[in-house]
Amino acid sequence: MKNKITNPVADYILKKLSRDSVAYQAVLQEIPFSFKFLLKCVSNGISIIRSEKKSFYPIALCIESSAKCNLRCAICPRTDLLTRDRGNMDFALYRKIIDEVNPVFLTLAQFGEPLLHPGIADMVGYARNKKMVVRITTNATLLTAELSRSLIDAQLSHLLVSFDSCTKILMEKMRFGTDFEKVVGNIKTLIGLKKSRNSIYPIVGLNMTLNKDNIHEATDMLKFCLREFGIPPTFTKMYTYGEAGRMANSLNREDERYLKEAFDYANALKLNSVCKNLNTIFTDIRDSIAGDRPCFFPYYTASVTWDGKVYPCCIYFDGQVVFGDLSKESFKKVWNSQGYQKFRQHLKEGRDGIPLCKTCPLIDIGINNAMSRYKPLSFLVGVVRGKSLKYISRKSYL
Repeated sequence: MKNKITNPVADYILKKLSRDSVAYQAVLQEIPFSFKFLLKCVSNGISIIRSEKKSFYPIALCIESSAKCNLRCAICPRTDLLTRDRGNMDFALYRKIIDEVNPVFLTLAQFGEPLLHPGIADMVGYARNKKMVVRITTNATLLTAELSRSLIDAQLSHLLVSFDSCTKILMEKMRFGTDFEKVVGNIKTLIGLKKSRNSIYPIVGLNMTLNKDNIHEATDMLKFCLREFGIPPTFTKMYTYGEAGRMANSLNREDERYLKEAFDYANALKLNSVCKNLNTIFTDIRDSIAGDRPCFFPYYTASVTWDGKVYPCCIYFDGQVVFGDLSKESFKKVWNSQGYQKFRQHLKEGRDGIPLCKTCPLIDIGINNAMSRYKPLSFLVGVVRGKSLKYISRKSYL
């Protein structure tokens, strides 16, 4: 299976989707082309452009394989805000969901450590046999050589390691319960096993969630990851979930100098994807879309808790909004239920009136700008003609 886009139409779509989105930048360029992907992308695009109450099935699905975790991380809401039950998803329920939704892109992680699920490799394998792109986000503390082999054998598409500091003291402070040296060793073991098996999968990513505690390490993180793993990291801005303490620790314009320093270092090495990633964060600090413009996530992605509850996205980590229960209902019934339809219609107009959505830092800015500033027909004509669509991007500051 190829790991690069070879079809110019699909390549064009991916570039437009990922241009200003940290969420997409990390993985979209690695998705193999298939007609299933293209058709799903087009159908979701139609849903967004129509902006009607109902939508085609989502192109992306986030399944909480496990809500259990072995760490207590300061930046994660499950540490002190999660009140719902925590367990592992039953494989029969998982199979039912996968068979019905049949997404292109599947994430087997939400608010727990996926590697705590004893059948995680089987879950990956089941989805991969259906030609899905499968990602796991992990703290890598449990990434043993044996489990690494299993994930390689299952052809996991993308393994994203949450790696928030390049120093032992800060890493173990931010991710309480972790072991810095062990995590570094586990990542190296996986990379070594991939090479020994001549496997391109899983594509390994290292993500640093930036806040005031670690922003000063951005450049050092770049150097560390390149030196130790031969892989440049990705960067994301910390989600605050509307919680005052996290909001106080979030980035602001005082932190721009650290991003500029990291950008200049990456630019000198011609790490274009890192530069684009950092620029997106920089731009969001200067011109945040939190609470502004519509959100189209409910048209093309959905999230499911370990016990089958369907919620709109990770902002609703504690099940503050639940549209249905897949252990009792079909996805078809839930996806276009009255509650989901009402939610979509509200968000297509804007985020005001929904407290968590109003503080949301998630960026689907290319879609937001195109839909909120220009007529859908103009957007379609631009795509068909292959124009640059520069009008859908925000100003670049770095």
